[in-house]
Amino acid sequence: TAALAANGREYFVSFQSRTGPVQWVGPDTIAETKRLLAERTGELFIVPIAFVCDHIETLYEIDIELAGMLDSSDAARIRRMPMFNDDPAFAEMLAGIVRERMTHHAAV
Repeated sequence: TAALAANGREYFVSFQSRTGPVQWVGPDTIAETKRLLAERTGELFIVPIAFVCDHIETLYEIDIELAGMLDSSDAARIRRMPMFNDDPAFAEMLAGIVRERMTHHAAV
């Protein structure tokens, strides 16, 4: 999914939403973002590939918490993919997939 979202561009995968003192998959999004900002020039474009609508992981963890941990020049280098939310084209695409699957399963 990450490779498809990158569409031939260089990309890095990280994980977010760890809460409490538990073992979590990594690398952590905040740590990975800080690493990339320190090692590279230019902007970072964050694409939360597991989400299609705004919620706590995008609105707080990336837009507020992450940005608040960086100085203003690094925070200005980050952009996040807007979520589809209630975009009519996205809803129509999903409806088309459902209709296709229903037609396929009805024929089987």
